[in-house]
Amino acid sequence: MKSRITTLLAVLLLAVGSASAQEKTTIDDLILDLEVSAGTRYHGLQQANGAIDVGYCLFDRVYPYFRYESSLMLYKHEGSKTYGNTSNIGGGLGVVLLQWDDKDKKGNIDQIRFEFTGNVTTSVGRDYKNTSYYGGFRMRSRNHFVGLGFRYMNSRDDVMPNYKAFVISIGF
Repeated sequence: MKSRITTLLAVLLLAVGSASAQEKTTIDDLILDLEVSAGTRYHGLQQANGAIDVGYCLFDRVYPYFRYESSLMLYKHEGSKTYGNTSNIGGGLGVVLLQWDDKDKKGNIDQIRFEFTGNVTTSVGRDYKNTSYYGGFRMRSRNHFVGLGFRYMNSRDDVMPNYKAFVISIGF
């Protein structure tokens, strides 16, 4: 399984690298997000999540991306508190809804964007087998973002139920 993930990442990086060699492409067209998020409690489950998104702006305001995430699910099983780990891979689409320039006191210009992002991922082993669906909004500057969204995780596991939660995320 690790070789499949490595191969997929290599193909994605080659595609992004070949696209960046074109004349019109700049480094601003590449998307690389590192994210930490947490969801609300639902039926005794609570999720903490770390994710990496790698994408490329194909159009002025639309970018597809590859997503890898690692989740920690906290829950009670047969009266005792425990946890489960899972890793998910998948993809998503981001759409820039609003965009404007902001000047700080020193005269530096930062671009502020309000985006909608959605993704679908599926588990690749470990404790919690699931397919995850996410949709949410992000407020992004050049160096960081904060997001609020909704996640539904369809469980393929007998121990854990489906998970529905509002999710807050931060990243850079």
